Amino acid sequence: MDFFRVFDWDTRSKGAKFGGPFYIPRSRQGAGRHDLPQQDGVFYVSTDPISAVAEAIQMYRNQTLNDIDFRIEDKRVQALAHFRSARLRLVDLTDSNELARRQIRPATVATHDRLVTQRLALSIFEEGADGFLWWSTLEARWTNATLFQSRLRKKMHLAPPVLPLSIQLPELRFAAQFLKIRLG
Repeated sequence: MDFFRVFDWDTRSKGAKFGGPFYIPRSRQGAGRHDLPQQDGVFYVSTDPISAVAEAIQMYRNQTLNDIDFRIEDKRVQALAHFRSARLRLVDLTDSNELARRQIRPATVATHDRLVTQRLALSIFEEGADGFLWWSTLEARWTNATLFQSRLRKKMHLAPPVLPLSIQLPELRFAAQFLKIRLG
């Protein structure tokens, strides 16, 4: 399965240390949709590169986005990483049969109430799954995944190249058009 993620890249790292595509800033987790800071790091990815980019740039709605907006302090840049895995055990919350089996309403998956979504993530974590699939709240046809950091080791690999975000990147152009973000 292919996954995509936008992250703050130091332009060199390929691993899990600060500046690398596998790095999860645990100190900043807690307020996210499925964050479980007491149990594990949560790795947010998408099965579509456009969705990953859209999630990263959505705060620029009704603004103009320029390449300088992708530069981060300490000479880092926002970049799009592509990962591959064939061995992850995922719960598919985009499947209506799975929702019915678990007696979960779709609104429970998509709510912005973090107590509800974090409780759902915790229950799936406690089952031993590697993570779960769910639909993007930006566009329901896009599938996102929440993966549990401690269960990813040796199950995912980076599929080069890592692409620095740019207003010339086709995935970014499509995401910006979808979100009605102007490009400078």
